[in-house]
Amino acid sequence: MKRQQEKNEVERKFELTWEAPEFLHHEKTIVWHAIVILVGIIIFLIAAFVLKNLFFSLIIIVATVLLITHGSQHPHPIQPRIDSHGVHIDQHHFYHYDKLHGFSTYVMHPEITKDYFQLVLHSKSRIHMHVKIFAPAKDLHKIRNFLLHYIPELEYTESLVDHLAHIVKF
Repeated sequence: MKRQQEKNEVERKFELTWEAPEFLHHEKTIVWHAIVILVGIIIFLIAAFVLKNLFFSLIIIVATVLLITHGSQHPHPIQPRIDSHGVHIDQHHFYHYDKLHGFSTYVMHPEITKDYFQLVLHSKSRIHMHVKIFAPAKDLHKIRNFLLHYIPELEYTESLVDHLAHIVKF
């Protein structure tokens, strides 16, 4: 009995740290950029001349520029860490276990990546309901077993927006 308690104490003091990209980058081709610009122009023309909504047409221009700019960015490496207090992402974000409903591990399709899985934290916050962190596929069981000491594993289904983002390589 005492040995089991010591083992549990050691596991609770343990921490896991890894390095991963903040998001998966897909190289965008000239065709991708041309399609985004073309769709932006079409929506702009509809908003400006059919709907006669100048404000909405300006929003479309800004959204198109932001989409192209963000789509061209490369991910920065982040260093997530899980310990007995919660989940840390670099020095900027901390998710205490009390603020989480649970977690999910989402193994992505091999065409997207076979090197990483997504650790999905189910937050109690209404603003950031799902926090997604990439983690090395080789550490899936280690991370999962560690988190099970603190929060339950929940079922996760990829949203339509996430699915569409994968299709358009965003």
